[in-house]
Amino acid sequence: LSGQDLSTKDFRSAIAKATNFDGANLQGAQFQDANLEGASFVGADVRGANFDGAVLDRTNFKDANANKSTFGPTILDVGNFENTDLTNSIWPAKYRVMICEMDELKGVNPITEVDTRQAVYCSNRI
Repeated sequence: LSGQDLSTKDFRSAIAKATNFDGANLQGAQFQDANLEGASFVGADVRGANFDGAVLDRTNFKDANANKSTFGPTILDVGNFENTDLTNSIWPAKYRVMICEMDELKGVNPITEVDTRQAVYCSNRI
């Protein structure tokens, strides 16, 4: 599925373990309650996608554009958010401290030039 135009597709409750979505256009895609364990979204455009309730263990979002995407508590299970643009993303506010402590939250998106930590209003660590 890498590199394909899958915008607005419905993947709700899908079992997509270790699926390769690298470089795919997934704008507005629906992933609620999907099992995405170990899936890869490297360089994917997931703007406005909904991952609420999805299993995200070891999921790789490196270099992805997740602007305005929705995540549930499983955002804490993501394996890699390096260089991910999370501007205006939606996730449970009560997890802010834990999200800001994630080592996976780092870098600058190569396309949008947005700093990953600043996009979710986390100050840089010292």
